[in-house]
Amino acid sequence: MILTSLNHHQPELARRLQTIQNAWGKPEFATILDREFSAIRGISIDYAVMEHARDVVVIEAPFTWDDVGSWQAIARLEGADAEGNTVRAKHLGINTTGTIVRSDDEHLIVTLGLRDCIVVRTKDATLIARKQDEESIRQVVKALEEKEWREYL
Repeated sequence: MILTSLNHHQPELARRLQTIQNAWGKPEFATILDREFSAIRGISIDYAVMEHARDVVVIEAPFTWDDVGSWQAIARLEGADAEGNTVRAKHLGINTTGTIVRSDDEHLIVTLGLRDCIVVRTKDATLIARKQDEESIRQVVKALEEKEWREYL
């Protein structure tokens, strides 16, 4: 049903997913996945499919749900320390509260006087944002794409 709905209501998305599926297991898969996935216009399954569905049944799930598509969801899932910080990095925080700090290596991140921020460091880039501006990260992605700096995505 979902694939049929995608073909009907989001044909471009369906075509890109089909192209990825067709490349599965082939040597060029990584290249095709990167090209096709990065070209997909972001849309939730709710808008793409469910709003158009007629025969839908909703069942209450016996588990807690959280949209892990946000940094703040990670903080809710992983928990926080006594200062309200969620840290997955080598981190020294002084007067830092309510902040998410994440790194993919052992690079030391020091935060001074931060409150309610997101700090993410990878080998190629660093993001520092106020939590309240998290939705604007989409603008960063768009600007990087416009500058053709896809290696930072």
